[in-house]
Amino acid sequence: MLSRSLLVSRQIVKSANAVQSVRHGSASLREIAVKHHNDLDALPIPHGCWKTDFKAKDTKYNINIALLLVLNFATYGFIKKVCPGTDARARPTTFKVDPPIFNTYDE
Repeated sequence: MLSRSLLVSRQIVKSANAVQSVRHGSASLREIAVKHHNDLDALPIPHGCWKTDFKAKDTKYNINIALLLVLNFATYGFIKKVCPGTDARARPTTFKVDPPIFNTYDE
């Protein structure tokens, strides 16, 4: 529907120019539209079943999503291999010995 409305909206300029060129109302807007092929009847009519087109596009989009996921995990694995300490901030801090006692009061 959007592509159809875009085609019609492109033709608005043509029909506006045609209306300006007509003097004293010698032609109706419908006659001008038919003359310049900018009415809905001049648009192409789709042929075939919509399901086949939908399946083809859906398959293409699903393949794109799968490839992007593989690329994302491959990039993550590469970064983790090259810089192994990049995700260390997400782990909880563990000490090999007890952590030092921080005392704010003088005793």
